Amino acid sequence: MTARILLRLFLYSGLLLAVFSVIFFLMYTRPRRYVSPFTPADFGLAYETVEIRSFDGTPLAGWFIPHKSSKKAVLALHGYPMDKGNILSLVAFLSADYNVLLTDHRAMGGSGGRLTSGGALEARDAEAAAAWLAGRGMERIGLFGFSMGGNTALLADHPLVAARVCDSPYYSLRAMLDLIFAGLGPLRRPLIRAMSGWYRLAFGAGLSAADARRAAGPGSAPLLLIHGASDRTIPPSHSEELKKAFPHAELWLVPGADHGQASGAAGGEYEKRAAGFFRANL
Repeated sequence: MTARILLRLFLYSGLLLAVFSVIFFLMYTRPRRYVSPFTPADFGLAYETVEIRSFDGTPLAGWFIPHKSSKKAVLALHGYPMDKGNILSLVAFLSADYNVLLTDHRAMGGSGGRLTSGGALEARDAEAAAAWLAGRGMERIGLFGFSMGGNTALLADHPLVAARVCDSPYYSLRAMLDLIFAGLGPLRRPLIRAMSGWYRLAFGAGLSAADARRAAGPGSAPLLLIHGASDRTIPPSHSEELKKAFPHAELWLVPGADHGQASGAAGGEYEKRAAGFFRANL
């Protein structure tokens, strides 16, 4: 009798774990789409609406802001679960010196795709966007990524990518899930383990595929990490962990800045540092 009760408890617990893990998996991999109500034209910038096909045929919606004389470009990658317009005001200043391409991540904004992988597949999308820029005659490319876009910029690799600026990136998706579910105490580990199984089933790789510390792209290439010292969404310890993985990187912690507030808190120094970094390395 006791063995039967224990078996039932085990089976029911496993069933509940499977149900809740798939619910949370779908909740985070199928975000509600957000589409910004403005375009580069609202910032006085001429632009082209473009569609880029990724490695698996997924259409990526983009804005290409051309520069009259430069053969260099910056590919700007937004955060979760927003769209390219969400970082337009953050990167518009780069159009003074470079061609700028902003794309929506898969399953977000106007892009195709049903699920977001949190960085792994998005990195391959970014590589497709870099190849598109190469096809437009670009000779050197910089990557700018905010939040999830920062993780994506670190994971992406392309021969023309010469420098990266990452604002408030997380170093790994597993670490972010551990933070998100911290309130569950000891239950969070089996939940994340189960979600990792769904992740592998959906994307063909485990959560480690979105661990930027293992990325080959940054190598010894120029990398600027910017993080709000008071970021409560993605703690600055994530950029500090990336600094350990890539000792050559420059790390700038902006005092008093929460998530997405580094630019506002630093004022003109933000654009000065980011532009200066690209100018020195692109």
